[in-house]
Amino acid sequence: VHAAALPLFTGGHSRQVLMVVDSALRVHALPDQGAEGEEAKELLSRRASALYFYLVDKPSSVITGYSVSTSAGVLEAQEAWTVAFPTGEEVVGLAGSQASEHAV
Repeated sequence: VHAAALPLFTGGHSRQVLMVVDSALRVHALPDQGAEGEEAKELLSRRASALYFYLVDKPSSVITGYSVSTSAGVLEAQEAWTVAFPTGEEVVGLAGSQASEHAV
């Protein structure tokens, strides 16, 4: 459903982790294998409370924002806000931001 490359900082160095959100709103960290996978998940878990993303349903002109949290070692996304545009209004485009603006 959603993926974002996140520059996460630890021990004085930056590490690129791919956050992937599946259709059940479970959040996964990539790489997900071996020691690198454990480190990626730990980095994402420690910063979960500072992670947000949004999804856009263009046909219905609804934008939904999500926060990320961890419970019992499982990372999940929860709906945090919704913007529904009035009938007749539509989402025609989106503008992203630089990944460097989101360092957590």
